[in-house]
Amino acid sequence: MRSRPESLETFERMPTPELGPWELAEMAESVGLVRGAVAGLSRRDATAIGLVALGFGVADVAGALEIEHGAAKVALHRARRRLKARLLMEVLARREATACPVLRQVPETDLLAVARHLESCSTCDDAARSALY
Repeated sequence: MRSRPESLETFERMPTPELGPWELAEMAESVGLVRGAVAGLSRRDATAIGLVALGFGVADVAGALEIEHGAAKVALHRARRRLKARLLMEVLARREATACPVLRQVPETDLLAVARHLESCSTCDDAARSALY
């Protein structure tokens, strides 16, 4: 594995913008949503997502998970889908925006089924977008 991801060094050199109380509150809420979504992932998914977020590549994910390169690409793709589904579920649950009767029937623990539904349902997509923006 690399000793220090290039994106982390770039991030550390970025200027810190002056944020007002509303922006800080929105940021804190977003951080809470992401933390909740990541906390709901398996250790394997969280590891894959975390490594890539820190600037590591698929080869590093493969090494960390002790799997082949191709399997790491698949694992990362699925982890991203599950994270997106979990995040949208968090948003919809916090905003009580789950107006979709079909989504209510999908078990929250089956994140791939939730992801498939969210990708194909305009009601859920509209509700999530309005809750996020």
